[in-house]
Amino acid sequence: QHLEYDSRVTLELVDPLLVEVGHSNADRWTRIMEAYAQAGVLKSADPAPFAPLFYHPPTTYNLQKILSIALPALGIAAMFALFAAVVYRKNGQLGSTLAQSRIIQEALRKSEQRQSVLFERNPAAVVVWNEALEVIDWNAAATRMFGWTRDEALGRPLVDLVAPQPQRPAFEQMLRQLLSGQANNQSVDECCNKDGQRLIIQCFNAEIPTLPGQAREIISLLMDITAQHAAEQEVRRARADAEETRESITRLFNASSAGHMILNDQVQIVWANTTMAQLFGFGEVAELLR
Repeated sequence: QHLEYDSRVTLELVDPLLVEVGHSNADRWTRIMEAYAQAGVLKSADPAPFAPLFYHPPTTYNLQKILSIALPALGIAAMFALFAAVVYRKNGQLGSTLAQSRIIQEALRKSEQRQSVLFERNPAAVVVWNEALEVIDWNAAATRMFGWTRDEALGRPLVDLVAPQPQRPAFEQMLRQLLSGQANNQSVDECCNKDGQRLIIQCFNAEIPTLPGQAREIISLLMDITAQHAAEQEVRRARADAEETRESITRLFNASSAGHMILNDQVQIVWANTTMAQLFGFGEVAELLR
């Protein structure tokens, strides 16, 4: 009865497809003997004398049982292996994409930093404006040149910020011609600052590349050449005055009844009036100077 009870309870606790029920387990009895030997109850834990006590089933295999367990397990293992391979491949691709994305983002960040430094620290005024002729960016040099702060300039028409009142229609027409490609990208224009002070500005314009469908943007590099222009005007006036003085002196000497001439360091006549030419027997001064 005890054996029947043990068999019935054991059958409920184990899977008979994997573990045969109805015989003693040699490994279990070996561990029991080792425990008794350590406790001093047995002299030795050698299981050899007790080998006849254990049941040794014949080495036969139930192929149907093995296949019924192994085939589903192999299928599941194959599915997991395939899934793992796909996940590994996708993770590799994703990792590569993320690495490339980080490289691109870092390059863009550095490029934006360089552009920001060039924009803000440029000694020339830099203004960005759109198709509506409205200011969308304005650097510190533009503030120093025209007197308008960036907050004051953003969103306002460019002509209202840099062009004298009487010249604003012509200035606006020039900007629209720039957008249509009908005007030169370089020009020298008369402008004014916030206080109305007249400025002579040399301007370089270029269109900023944008994506299809985006509004066009123009960047203008503005340089104040007022002082240079004034100096050039002064030089031109001085040259004109000198030419006028020379012509007046020439007319004065040509009208004189006395002969006048100028010699160089080689005692050659380089200039003479009409009277001097006649004194030497020439009808024209050019003949005397040959």
